[in-house]
Amino acid sequence: MKRIKFSHFVLLLFLFVIAVGIMFSNELMTILSIRNLSNKPAYTLTYYGNYALDKYMKTGAEDWDGVLSFMNENLAHGVGKYLYSENNCSSFFAVTPDGHYILARNLDTQEVMPAVLRAGNQIGIRTIGMTNLARGGWTEESILSKLTVISSPYYTLDGMNEYGLAVASSSVPDYDEGDVDPDKVTIHDLTVNRLLLDKAKNVDEAIELLKNYNIKMERVYPSDYAIADDT
Repeated sequence: MKRIKFSHFVLLLFLFVIAVGIMFSNELMTILSIRNLSNKPAYTLTYYGNYALDKYMKTGAEDWDGVLSFMNENLAHGVGKYLYSENNCSSFFAVTPDGHYILARNLDTQEVMPAVLRAGNQIGIRTIGMTNLARGGWTEESILSKLTVISSPYYTLDGMNEYGLAVASSSVPDYDEGDVDPDKVTIHDLTVNRLLLDKAKNVDEAIELLKNYNIKMERVYPSDYAIADDT
């Protein structure tokens, strides 16, 4: 068996690195965009590339395991892990004394790593939202765990888009899931915010959009939603 010359090995290694860089270019740019806001684990990041929302709208997910499977099959080429925990969060809209509108939230979760996520600059409506990176499995002790930020659009807890639509979700102790229409796609309640931010420009559009789906409320995290627009 012929030995590979060192120069050929270096060339092959170089080509492999280039191929990996091209394959994961959007993921790498997303990870490189992460910025720490303070001496505490609070961050901003920009999402590059497509997170397959249009496909999710067609396939949906019957439960959170279905969401995890979808993310593993369609995001970051199957790299990463995704966690899920119980929440009891709160949010509110308010007007400041100088007339600015604000959307505020707290994260009452077992593990908290808040991040302001900017998305949609390349693929559609521009959005800004609050996500909990700890939900995706990122820990500051593991560099590789940063790959899990690729799933962050699907656990955006609240946010606003460029048309002035704002949405916030909170947990409630009891709920009525309602009837399930077999002719409609089922989506998980945790993914509703992303659907509305990316696809609705006002409250009326948001309501009409949600009429097209069954919403799966899992008891570990049943959600209710506050929606507002620029009117």
